[in-house]
Amino acid sequence: MSIKKYLNLLCVIIMASAMLASCEEEYVLGATSFRVSRKIVQISSKGDTALVSYRLLNPRDGEEVKYRIIHPERYEIQIDTLRDEFDSLVIVIDTVYATANRDWLKVEVLEEEAAVAFIAEKNQTDTMGREATVTLSYSDLPSIDINVSQTFWVAPVYLSDKLPYNNKVVLSVGTNDKNYTWSCGLIEKSAFGEGWSDEDIYQHDIARYQAAADAEGKTIEEYLDGILNIKKSPQRGKNKEYIIEGLTPSTEYVVYLYGLNDLGARTSAVYLDGFTTLAPGEEPEIEEDDSGVGI
Repeated sequence: MSIKKYLNLLCVIIMASAMLASCEEEYVLGATSFRVSRKIVQISSKGDTALVSYRLLNPRDGEEVKYRIIHPERYEIQIDTLRDEFDSLVIVIDTVYATANRDWLKVEVLEEEAAVAFIAEKNQTDTMGREATVTLSYSDLPSIDINVSQTFWVAPVYLSDKLPYNNKVVLSVGTNDKNYTWSCGLIEKSAFGEGWSDEDIYQHDIARYQAAADAEGKTIEEYLDGILNIKKSPQRGKNKEYIIEGLTPSTEYVVYLYGLNDLGARTSAVYLDGFTTLAPGEEPEIEEDDSGVGI
């Protein structure tokens, strides 16, 4: 047998083998089959919708794709994870409580698109990130687990320290962007509404700015621009010694902080903290660093 005839025969054998393999594959695909495009879904802290396509071959009459969410109890940590100048992570509020929060993730089966939509809201509280296992199933076929996770949120503005005196408080405010503008204020705890939302606090604050702007015959934009970075809000960037004076001794206060742009619009959640002013004649204990200088 010549080499040419041998090569021709080899080609025929290969083609026959491929045809046989394709027939076997066609036979396998003839059965009901359920597949997904990916099993790991990562969503940013800003919130988004992620799609996972599924492929359902030879579906059975009257049966639909179903899903269930397994989201075990976890610790949702009410703290802000912040970045300092060394780009490390700093924790400033240490309130921790256990919860089984399943509300952050919604799952929808889009039959026309043959996809499952994972819809995550903006993550503003959970600095350890969030995870859920979503189990997809079809008929009696093996189920498919999809791991859905959302990254932790980094606060754009944060209160890293507070030092109360009897008639004032010295606050240390940080930002992740040196050009980020913010507003900070106080309300006596006795006057603070427990059910106040972020919007309630913002509207309480913006009314004060608006009244001051009206008194000077300015728009709120002009007023905010005129007082930016003087001894009161709004401020831009970090301020390690933001001082609020005229406080009453031995009084509980709620301090609030939020991003505020030059148009007077709120640009972040409202962060709350609290402190009590010292009694008359009482002095704060100021820590010293290794050099003996107070910090």
